Amino acid sequence: GSIMDVDTGAIRLAFSGQVAPNAVPTTLVMDRQGRVAARISGILSDPELLASIIEDTLSEEVSP
Repeated sequence: GSIMDVDTGAIRLAFSGQVAPNAVPTTLVMDRQGRVAARISGILSDPELLASIIEDTLSEEVSP
């Protein structure tokens, strides 16, 4: 899921004092077993990076 708060910044302010300022937003890539395969803190400026991480995650074999 994704939360967009471009107009007001209210979501970023809600995390003030709770997490580092560069940690919001955080993008998580989950593997097929529902585990966090990658975490990107801050604004993701290169969509190719995310696409590459997703492709790598999808190509991993699922362990029993």
